[in-house]
Amino acid sequence: MIKNIFTLSILVLFLAGCSSKNLSKSIYSSSEFYSNYNVTYQNNDIKLTKSYELLKSTIEEKFKKLHVKKGNDLNIKVSITNFDEGNRALRYIIGFGAGSAKAIIKTRFYNKSNTLLGEIETESNLYMGIFGGSSDKVFDLTAEKIVDFARENYLIARY
Repeated sequence: MIKNIFTLSILVLFLAGCSSKNLSKSIYSSSEFYSNYNVTYQNNDIKLTKSYELLKSTIEEKFKKLHVKKGNDLNIKVSITNFDEGNRALRYIIGFGAGSAKAIIKTRFYNKSNTLLGEIETESNLYMGIFGGSSDKVFDLTAEKIVDFARENYLIARY
C-alpha cells in the first residue's frame, strides 16, 4: 500500500512537471485603478511569432477569467527578451534541469496618457514534465505572473 502511494506520488510529480518562475518588479506611484486593459507585443524577431501568439492568447484567457474587459485604460506592453525552448528529449530522459526551457519577458504598464506605471521582468523555467514537457508551459507561467501583477497593482477588483 505504501509502495503504491509512493509510486503514485512520483508519477504525479513527473506528469505535472517541474517549473519555476521569478519576478523582478519596479512599481511607480499610482493611486488610480483601471477597469479594462489592452496588451501590445513588441516582436522584433520573426522566429518568436508563434511564441508571441501563444503568450497573447494565454494572457487574454487569464484576464477573461477575471472578467476584465479589453479597453485602453491600462496599456500593457510585452516583450520577449530571451527564449530558449531547451531540449525536450533531455528533459524527458534526464530531467532535473537538463534541457530546461527558459523565457524572460519584460512587461511595462502604462495609463491612458502613456505614463509608465510600473514594469516587471519575469523569468520562467521548465525543468521536466510528461514526455519532457512542452516548452510552451513557460509562457503559461509568465502570463500568470503578468496578469497577477496587473490585478494586484492596477485593476479594479471584479473577480
